[in-house]
Amino acid sequence: MLALRFLQFSDLHFESRDYEREWQCPEEKRKILEDEMKQVVEKIVTVAREYEVRAVLVAGDLFDGRTVSLEGVRFLQDCFRSAGDIQIFIVPGDQDCFGVSSLYNPELLKGIGMNPWPENVHIFKEGPSSSILLPGSDDIAITGIPHIGRGLRRERPLAVPIPKDATRLNVLLLHGAFEENGGSKAEATLCFNREEVHSQHFDYIAFGHFHQGEEIRDEEGKVRAASSGCPYGLRTEEFGEKSVIVSEIERGGIRPENIERIRVAPRTVREVKIHCNGLKRADSLRQRIEKGLHREKIEATDLVHIRIEGQGSHQLAWRVYEESIREGYFLARLDTSGLRQKFDLRRYTRGVDTELTTEGLFVRKMKELLDSTENLQQLRAVEKALEWGLEALAGKTIEFNHENQEI
Repeated sequence: MLALRFLQFSDLHFESRDYEREWQCPEEKRKILEDEMKQVVEKIVTVAREYEVRAVLVAGDLFDGRTVSLEGVRFLQDCFRSAGDIQIFIVPGDQDCFGVSSLYNPELLKGIGMNPWPENVHIFKEGPSSSILLPGSDDIAITGIPHIGRGLRRERPLAVPIPKDATRLNVLLLHGAFEENGGSKAEATLCFNREEVHSQHFDYIAFGHFHQGEEIRDEEGKVRAASSGCPYGLRTEEFGEKSVIVSEIERGGIRPENIERIRVAPRTVREVKIHCNGLKRADSLRQRIEKGLHREKIEATDLVHIRIEGQGSHQLAWRVYEESIREGYFLARLDTSGLRQKFDLRRYTRGVDTELTTEGLFVRKMKELLDSTENLQQLRAVEKALEWGLEALAGKTIEFNHENQEI
């Protein structure tokens, strides 16, 4: 039976620094995460050997082209070289796109005195697509659609037929946005939909870009395209269990029971939503947060993103977080953007001279803005300005944090 056993991953973003600001990550923990990222790459190669796969499919954004170091590229090269006879196919994504200055470019590597990528690594460099036969197997073809040059690409690569030999087992490698995934327009690059996937008649399409796993099945229930998601979540939106895919492609797709998702990361990003309506005491809010963390089975080794929602005090939430929650996890982040401040604006409208005071005039102007603002983000900004303004007029010190700076 014609088949290909493979391991698939994408969006590793090796040596990316994008997560640091989100978590206010201290230097000692950044170094720990960098070491763990290397361990993830080594674990991927180990899993590939243990499962005796013939190919590793890397569907884009292996590294972050803006921040990856030469030492980081050497590490990746060494790890892939250690895979031995396992063939590794890489399609450059929007963050590690191919070009004259790309560390995928053999001419650049030669010019700076670096070794080329190992012989068992094939990098797709030609657009709009190119194909290669799996070494040692003339009846299995891998086709790749690479990102070439910087900037988001708005083309629809699957809207036109992609050349292939129908007598072979055909696999397509793509870094693009599956439109049903729900990503924003800002993330759109090489977009495609379900109908375009089926129109290509590839036995399987391995894709990446969005960091959550996804499967596209045909009418018979076979998986015709899938994304592994990122194998190691570090950013706040990369919450939940992360994994690589190990499976076997046959003619006409993959039987869903044959897809195995394997965790390779030592820790996980978790998101917890806490509703705090009516909680005015620190101990009550702390208990509510602790119950939410326990309910979601958050572990001390996790990176936990806590969203406080409802009507309550921003200051109270931050005090409880700093005093009781923050140090209980490897990294923690508090998000109070969904918290609505309760203002008793009537106190500033009582009495004949109330509106002549500085506070009264300020509240009247801000209330006009509140009543005329329809955009939710702008509404939160006005509420925050009202809160800060009243605190400043009362002689209180306003404390700024990463969340305030993002408003």
